[in-house]
Amino acid sequence: MSRGELTIKQLRKSDQGTYSCSATNEAGVSYTKSAAAYVFVYIVPAVEPMANSTVREGQSKVLYCRSRGGDPAPRVYWTRNGIEIPRTINNEHNTIHYEQTDEGIATLSFQPVTYKDRGFYNCVASNPRGQHTQSTYLMVEFKPIIDENNKKVYSSWNGHTVTMSCTFVAHPQATIRWYTEGNENYDLTTRGYVVKQIDSTSYLDVKPNSIADYTKYNCVAQNSVGLTSFTVQLTEAVPANPPTGISFIDNSPTAVTLNWDPPAFDGGRPVTHYLVRFKGPGFTTAVEKDFRAGSAIIVNGLRPDGEYVFRVASRNAVGIGEFSPRANHVTLSKSQPFKPVITSIATSPYASIYKLTWTPSSDGGSDISNYMLHYRKEGTVVNSAVIESTGAWQQVVIDSDHTQYMIRGLDSSSFYKMKLKAVNDLGESDWEEWTFTTGTRRAPPTDGSYDNEGSNSKQLSDILPMAAISGIIIAVFVLLLFAIDISCFAINSCGVTYFICSGFCKHNRETTEKDTEQSTYRCNTIPEAPEEETRCLDDGTYSLAKYPGPVNTFSRHSDARRSDWQTIDRPSQQHHYTEQQYPSRQMESFRPNGNNNLEHNPYPEMEV
Repeated sequence: MSRGELTIKQLRKSDQGTYSCSATNEAGVSYTKSAAAYVFVYIVPAVEPMANSTVREGQSKVLYCRSRGGDPAPRVYWTRNGIEIPRTINNEHNTIHYEQTDEGIATLSFQPVTYKDRGFYNCVASNPRGQHTQSTYLMVEFKPIIDENNKKVYSSWNGHTVTMSCTFVAHPQATIRWYTEGNENYDLTTRGYVVKQIDSTSYLDVKPNSIADYTKYNCVAQNSVGLTSFTVQLTEAVPANPPTGISFIDNSPTAVTLNWDPPAFDGGRPVTHYLVRFKGPGFTTAVEKDFRAGSAIIVNGLRPDGEYVFRVASRNAVGIGEFSPRANHVTLSKSQPFKPVITSIATSPYASIYKLTWTPSSDGGSDISNYMLHYRKEGTVVNSAVIESTGAWQQVVIDSDHTQYMIRGLDSSSFYKMKLKAVNDLGESDWEEWTFTTGTRRAPPTDGSYDNEGSNSKQLSDILPMAAISGIIIAVFVLLLFAIDISCFAINSCGVTYFICSGFCKHNRETTEKDTEQSTYRCNTIPEAPEEETRCLDDGTYSLAKYPGPVNTFSRHSDARRSDWQTIDRPSQQHHYTEQQYPSRQMESFRPNGNNNLEHNPYPEMEV
């Protein structure tokens, strides 16, 4: 069966219409069996560019948007911030309305314009083929408007600077000036006050010195559209009132927790601390303790069965206020200790150990002698579920100065229950119960954070890993320096090793030269040299031995015998004579001077 296909390239609007398809062969054309299709040609609309516009607040404004082309005819509408604007918006201060004409023009009218209408507006022309958008910006000129977040009351005290501010929104940007109430012509900017403006916010620094400085300050912002003023009040800050409603909670024989209501007046500055003053048995003077505002107010170190008097004062930046009326409190009698508070995590990552930590509570007025720990396995953890498998209670007694204990020998992936209590000579506290689970990781080596000898203080073993690392680094560094020094010694004859070796060798050489110095001579023509003074060597030379003592000189004839040697004063130096250079000559006596130069040398060419 044959198949026909029609392709239209560069489709135009004129190509829109009905297209028929019929089959033909040698017998003719088949009109009874044919197919037809209608082709619609859509054209994307376009929106003409729009210019930005400026209008003053209170005036009317109409924005125009024109679309061209587009088939079928597009729908033209306005959006702002991605949201289509309804045809009519009735606001508190104006009405916004838009319409579309048959000519593809859409209007957006403002009756009147307010400063809130400033911003971008988008005109969109859309049909089934697609859409096109153009934007315009509506600039609104308006007089300064006060920022609602401006602070209205400030406080300070003599000698302390306070910075007051006011913020305005305006277009064009406003200039801001300050003056005190009733002195509109007294511009503080020109009167020595520190005034600075950053964007739309102005800052005024005031350092009050008298009661006249605690007054109202007007902040005036003005631009070409108009002006607006804002008033701030500067009050004198004073110490805060004392708190009220003092009560005592969590009473114990040696401690008490205080509670109260905040002061009715903070003095113009926030309360940062509270000062608790109390006096009781054994106190010759009242004791004061300072507590940060918002923290727990716990007074420790009291005596059992003691009657105490408490007073509380508030403190702010200005200072400490008056103390509250007296509040009496009687501590409890000596008793068994209060139960400790467990602070451990509920899950151990390790398979066989769990670190238990706790915070002691009141000792009941009698020192804690020890802690009792009981724990047992309650089950095995499988896929986050616990399969019950209760074991026997294990009991441990812990010294009183400990606040942590490492439980060892546990099973991996298991659920445990434990309880802890404190003991003194008057009894035992209630149990503090706790549950935990173990993991699967291998337990780490014992260190300061996992021992049973520890307390709240840090153990030396806590820092051993870091010390080991530091030692390795230092050792590598020293080996590297040693390798460099050896290279310098071998290649350039320098470095520490060279210095040490040269010093050692020099010492040995000086010692040898001190004990026995020798002068070397050719001995092939000098027979029978004195035995105590010379010896003939394998290389054909003989050496004349010299000993420590006075400076010596010597003389020698090449043909002389033993009796001809004579020893006279000479320096401790080595002289080399060659018989081939000076055959059978009588050598005259000579003495080298301190500069190794010869005072008298009949053979100046002789090597010395």
